[in-house]
Amino acid sequence: MREALKPADWGSGFTKSDPYESGDLNRYVPDASCNLTNVPMTNAFATLARYTTKSDGAVSANSEFTTYKAVESAQYQLGQDRETLRQCKTQKSGKERYEDVHQVAIPELKGFDEVVTEEGHYVSDPDGKKVDYYYTDLRGRKGNFVMQADVTRPTGAGTQEQNRNDAVSALLLMLSRLEGGASQQSP
Repeated sequence: MREALKPADWGSGFTKSDPYESGDLNRYVPDASCNLTNVPMTNAFATLARYTTKSDGAVSANSEFTTYKAVESAQYQLGQDRETLRQCKTQKSGKERYEDVHQVAIPELKGFDEVVTEEGHYVSDPDGKKVDYYYTDLRGRKGNFVMQADVTRPTGAGTQEQNRNDAVSALLLMLSRLEGGASQQSP
């Protein structure tokens, strides 16, 4: 699963986060009350997530590459993501809170069968402490593969447009690796 990005793929100054990698086949999805719940990925075969941060702490950037057993399972995940964006403008997990969660169109993302783009404002951490971060989370499906790129910056350390640009570049790099046959190789 070489498609999942390493720190150098994000650019100069990025380092491994702790933890750095995860193969957890669960994901957080808002329930009917918009509370984030950890649920199994439906019919996922394997996943690899890698977490990075800029050495100055100003940016965190994460990527994830998931292989589903069937195209329909990958389509279901993105459909579920799209639906929760329509229903949950505010999402929470305990004291942690996200506001102004919404979908945006990013026309330069070509080559995918479908794309879901989420943006929002992270306003309180797991301890309930006020924070001020903006994030962009892009998910693209190609067949039974789902690629995800997530970029987060604190207010004042950049713009939402920079988040989008970085996430688009990351997702397109992952797609080019998939199309180049990297998924057939070992990590």
